[in-house]
Amino acid sequence: MYTFGAPGTAKPAFTNLASADGVFIGMRLYTENIFGVNRESSQVDGGAVFDAYLHPEIGVVVLHWNEDSTYVSGKGEPTWPIQHQLGKAIFMDWGLHREKNYQDRLNAITVDKMSVNNQELFRKARLMVSLAFGAYSDTPDMKAKARYGLPGWKVVAHEIQNTLEAKDSVWLVQEQDTMDCAFVFTGTTTFAELGTSIKSVGHPYCGFKKVHRGYQDKLYWLMKGLMPKLRPKMAQCNRMTCTGHSLGGSLCDVWSACANSKRTNDKHYKLQMWTKGVPQLMPEI
Repeated sequence: MYTFGAPGTAKPAFTNLASADGVFIGMRLYTENIFGVNRESSQVDGGAVFDAYLHPEIGVVVLHWNEDSTYVSGKGEPTWPIQHQLGKAIFMDWGLHREKNYQDRLNAITVDKMSVNNQELFRKARLMVSLAFGAYSDTPDMKAKARYGLPGWKVVAHEIQNTLEAKDSVWLVQEQDTMDCAFVFTGTTTFAELGTSIKSVGHPYCGFKKVHRGYQDKLYWLMKGLMPKLRPKMAQCNRMTCTGHSLGGSLCDVWSACANSKRTNDKHYKLQMWTKGVPQLMPEI
């Protein structure tokens, strides 16, 4: 999975129960500007530091501009960005939540003074960021974004569910050569949908002890309404990657943790599960 500026989702942090080491494949990314004489202050993407929940165990990339970015592989740092840190001032900056900040920093990324944007994980992140932000578009714009930003990828499904707070879009995009797919959640699109993010009480979900209630409720209604339509197409995917920006990234975290949980008797797992068939090339919608 690849998430961009996503708030935390659970306590303890989600682990990948389908992997021996508990680590998810992919990256969690957020933007940061460091300033001050002793680099004692930072502006952080407001989404990434929005709540006090932990992030999944996955490699984390802190995207900087005109200097090295920070990359921690393996389990990453589920507590980053830390809201309160002794001797350091941390400010939420919603300007850093925008697509341009992610695209520009990924395109020019260096780690330890070396360009890494052609390494596989970073290359994939550059593709997924286009889809994560493109998810806010209508169907023609999303198709154009995939066509020009991700050569060889096509939008094969777009479903909309009215969750009362918003009309939420979920997308399925397929790479034509590999028949791999990306499952894309959309972030916050209405003022009413802010209620999802501030409903932060913890509650069990898919066998995990304490999951952000707003995100799990949103995911429940999306899966209940949309999975019957999506399952036939998802069955034709070779491999599945999940991506999203902001709220969309948090939904991706909860969805991925549940999908990999192997808790086949859990009601939430059953709601979102699908059976993989023979990979097939699907037509563009």
